[in-house]
Amino acid sequence: HAVPAGSDDGRHSRLRRASRAGPTDTIIIVGRESKQRAKAQRREARKRADKARRQLADHFGQWLFDADMAWQAGNLAEARHLLDRILRLRANHQAANELMADLCFKEKRHEDGLSHFDRLVGPPDWPLVDYHAAIACLITGRYVQGHTLAARFITDTAGDGSLSTTHENARLIQADCRKLAKNPPK
Repeated sequence: HAVPAGSDDGRHSRLRRASRAGPTDTIIIVGRESKQRAKAQRREARKRADKARRQLADHFGQWLFDADMAWQAGNLAEARHLLDRILRLRANHQAANELMADLCFKEKRHEDGLSHFDRLVGPPDWPLVDYHAAIACLITGRYVQGHTLAARFITDTAGDGSLSTTHENARLIQADCRKLAKNPPK
């Protein structure tokens, strides 16, 4: 089939280039069908990724619930195992880091608790985690952070009369942190 001179409908120019190519040259001719096939493959890959993300979120929700139930039952080892499972897959998971930090504080593993607490993006949902983190900061020598956390705890729970003793302790922690930040022990 002859191509009139000066006409270039694209398909024929690709064929002319292909006929001039040597045996070691790689020619990629992308047709409409292959573009549509590639687009469909990308769409299917996005669907699979979204489905996997939803399933993982469901697993995280179930594992968090199970960890909380284990904690309430006094099975801290099981709670730790479930929280570790979440944090292995998503190290910055807000709720898992909050619970793991509180669990570490409860077990007097202050450095580990603070490492999880430092991963939190915002203030914890449970204000007592701030209080426990302030205690851990006082113990580990992070006085400025301890002062800030004690102040945030006092501010966030100001109207809660059931925490009056805890408020008094938080004020003492805040004062000690302020004092120690100015004159750290040697």
